[in-house]
Amino acid sequence: MGIDYAYMQPNHYWDDKGARPLSRYFSDIKAHDLAMEFEFDENILEGEQNSDVRLKKRFREYMEGAKNTAYTEAKPLSYYHGTNRFYDLWASTAAKDKELFHEFCRFVIGNPLRQQPAASGKPAAEQGYRTTGIQDLALIYQGGSHRLDWTVDEFRPYVVHRFADGSKDWLFDGFLFLEFKDGSGRNYTVGYEKLNARRTEWEWLLDRIFEQGASRFRRSTVASDRR
Repeated sequence: MGIDYAYMQPNHYWDDKGARPLSRYFSDIKAHDLAMEFEFDENILEGEQNSDVRLKKRFREYMEGAKNTAYTEAKPLSYYHGTNRFYDLWASTAAKDKELFHEFCRFVIGNPLRQQPAASGKPAAEQGYRTTGIQDLALIYQGGSHRLDWTVDEFRPYVVHRFADGSKDWLFDGFLFLEFKDGSGRNYTVGYEKLNARRTEWEWLLDRIFEQGASRFRRSTVASDRR
């Protein structure tokens, strides 16, 4: 057993003091052969109480830095977006949010890994969905009672991107389901609640994730619809 994917967070998105420059981050991940994790939260959206143009700027710096390093030397990428802020960015009617959404989707679709030969010898972009290793991994916080149920409609923007001319392309091709608390006072990791999860809470979480009709099956439904 080994580690297939290792990602490092820049934390530059929240860095108001300039303590985590991206130049050092890109140097570090190259030196340690790590992949990149992108980050944004609700405050990237227009109309949010704490919305800040500096956050959009920093997020764009992530994309620009990755492009300048050929998407960090063509390694898989992962994306943290709070609970479902990518969906909120997609659903927003604000012009600046729409602009950033499409810019970001073009970035994901342009991942150089999609042009590298897969096992069949064809570029991964020509393989269809779920036929190669992970290229673009979306972090999906789901399970606790305080989370979304993640309907088909909520998942669709993560799987398929529709361009202005009506054409479509695959977007994220990997989904990491994770949770750190149950929403009822129990931790799945330290630091969020006073009490740790017991076997009861762990079994409840597994049932939430793997039950028929749950989010992981809805994601499969979206992929089938796209075909």
